[in-house]
Amino acid sequence: MRGHLFTLVLVLVFCNATAQNIKGTLVDKEDNSPLPYATITLMDKNGNIVGGGLSDGEGKFEVKLSDNVSKVEINHLGYNAIVFEHPFDQKVFEVVGLSINAQELEEVVVESSKTTREFKIDRKVINVGADLQAAGGSAIEIFQQLPEVEIDPISSDVRLRGASGVRVLVNGKPSPLNTADLLAQIDASQIEKIEIISSPSAKYQADGLSGLVNIVLKNQVIQGFSANASLFARTNPGHGFNTSIVSGFGKLNLQGGFSFRDNFFYNNSTSRRHFLQQGVIQDVRLDREFEGTVTNYNFKADVFINANNDLSLSFSSTNNEHEINPITEILNSENGEVYRNNLVNIHEHKTDVYNLNYRKRFPGELKRHVDMDINLNNNKNDLPSTALENGATTLNNELQFNNAIMNTALDIYWALDSASLIEAGALFTHKMIDNKLNSIQGVTVNRFFYEYGENTIAAYFLWNKKVKRLGLKAGLRSEFFQSEGEINNEIEAIEQELFNLFPSVHISYKKSGNLNYSFGYNRRISRPSFYDLNPYTTINDPLFRREGNPGLKPVFTDNMEINMLYNSGMLTVSNAVFGRYTSHLINRTFDVDEAGVTIMKFENGGESYTLGIENNTSLDFKSLSLSLTSAMHYEEANPKIDDFHYKHQYGYSFRSKVKFQFTKSVSADLQWNYFGTSKRLNNKSEAYQFLNLAVQCSLLNKKGTITLRATDLFDTNIYVNERISNEIIENMRWKGQTRTATLSFSYRFSKGKVNNRKSSNKSYNESGALE
Repeated sequence: MRGHLFTLVLVLVFCNATAQNIKGTLVDKEDNSPLPYATITLMDKNGNIVGGGLSDGEGKFEVKLSDNVSKVEINHLGYNAIVFEHPFDQKVFEVVGLSINAQELEEVVVESSKTTREFKIDRKVINVGADLQAAGGSAIEIFQQLPEVEIDPISSDVRLRGASGVRVLVNGKPSPLNTADLLAQIDASQIEKIEIISSPSAKYQADGLSGLVNIVLKNQVIQGFSANASLFARTNPGHGFNTSIVSGFGKLNLQGGFSFRDNFFYNNSTSRRHFLQQGVIQDVRLDREFEGTVTNYNFKADVFINANNDLSLSFSSTNNEHEINPITEILNSENGEVYRNNLVNIHEHKTDVYNLNYRKRFPGELKRHVDMDINLNNNKNDLPSTALENGATTLNNELQFNNAIMNTALDIYWALDSASLIEAGALFTHKMIDNKLNSIQGVTVNRFFYEYGENTIAAYFLWNKKVKRLGLKAGLRSEFFQSEGEINNEIEAIEQELFNLFPSVHISYKKSGNLNYSFGYNRRISRPSFYDLNPYTTINDPLFRREGNPGLKPVFTDNMEINMLYNSGMLTVSNAVFGRYTSHLINRTFDVDEAGVTIMKFENGGESYTLGIENNTSLDFKSLSLSLTSAMHYEEANPKIDDFHYKHQYGYSFRSKVKFQFTKSVSADLQWNYFGTSKRLNNKSEAYQFLNLAVQCSLLNKKGTITLRATDLFDTNIYVNERISNEIIENMRWKGQTRTATLSFSYRFSKGKVNNRKSSNKSYNESGALE
């Protein structure tokens, strides 16, 4: 008996010894700065992955070693990997220094073909990589890969957690363009990562009800020369090319690029319109063609004055020209007549972006720096349109508007010690809109103009603290907002002066090396956009028109969320529960004019409560990766308008993705998207789904890549919607040219070394360090 007991004790001691925990901190070997979100991979004696984890925002990590672990490998982007082999000594893990990877560029030019994710305290970061499903596409294709984001199939509006009040930023800066035009003009190959900021801290601009989506464009600093070129062609039809060049020497780094896209899209819809007051029914068929080009060129210069001072200057110009020609046939049940309406819209959008940034670093072991940034975004639009009925011209509209945004920012990042820091800053934003419309109907000429300006002065303070496993980020943002508008020389009721405070609190708790919890609260505002305020708009649909309301007031939300993240290397599970209270809703109402045109208008009033959940589960094997995401929300609305029909609203979606790595050179990607039945105030949409497939092959010593991408394989992406108002019920079936094939080829040439020092690229919505 004693022998058996002695044996049992030995076994328990042995198990305890072999199933040990290792923990430590990862730092840069040169300056001892922490390395957040490094990958710790556990492998057995055959090199198979059996577990792992990530370092936190301060480079700290803790993983559990089972008895079959033979190697521990630590990786961080831009650094040389380090490998520890069994037996493991806890002392060597206490502080692990990684050295900068100074490989020849020819050895590291191939981008990761996987879209990886980082989960931070107030946002998710999706490192796009060379995503197969976006090859040869625009930012719209990238957004369609994001399970947290829903793209409206008709308008391309972005929704986050069931809400449409989402601000889309580029490099942390707002754009004067509407979301559809902005996403269409950004080439997918220019995007480095997407930040989904569902719980922004006080450092972020407060505008954007349900959060922010930030597009971060590629930015490379090297010593040497690097060039990339790609071209594509697709069946719908369309073609384009993109090229970029980076050259670094001494204290100067230069980047430049040029891209061209030729697009053609076709869609059609059929609808039945039931006019409730008149008892008349119309059957409508709408065929719409879109043809246009997008041209962009950009330049950036980074000057590294010395070890503590950087200066960056950049310029980007985009010209977006397109023609939209909807043809409408209307069958009127009252008299049996058929009407044929044509619209000819020739649009030109020109956007120039100028940016100047200076960063001052302060020497020492603690991270401290000051950023100063000036950004000008100037947008000019010519939007003429001609309406014809049964071949005769009935209306000519000449619409022009200019829209400019200027931001001036100062930010201070000051570490107090290794576990605490403060961030503070100020931002001044000036926006100007000049809108002119000449409307010619027969011999009658009507002239309208709308001038609008707004100023925002903001300041924020953010305190970050780390205590053992607990992280805290608390902040307060103040914004003074002033606006003034004028319509046809008459001052309208659109003058506003608002002062608001926006608190935020984020708490994270690291239960173990693999399991993290976080909580976030923030208050947000959604000020009416130009498109909501503007009473004069272009006409893209002869039976539908939106009419802005210059008197709209802002909408406010209080947002809370709880997150759980589990990461064991092979398995990653992320869950979120969120709630949102919205006041001073902006509601859409629908009227019908004498010509039978539906007019969408906007009114303030009421409140709503939203509750939702999200899940993201992924499994990563050596040659196979799987992911499944789901999201659903429920909203109870109490708008102070009569014209609404769904008090209880909901929506849900599922997406799955399978990635195959057949050989070192050949991979494939299969994605299924399902969007369930959804309800909003006046709309009910039926479920729809589609399947995408992409195959990629690297060649020419991995310098070249050829990709074949097929979207909506079975042509099932069909949008069916019912819109109900007090005056009209419209049932619509919309089908776009979604089943397409795209063939793309890219080639990379580089010579030199990677420079780990990043250029100053100020983002007005950067987050703090303790993430």
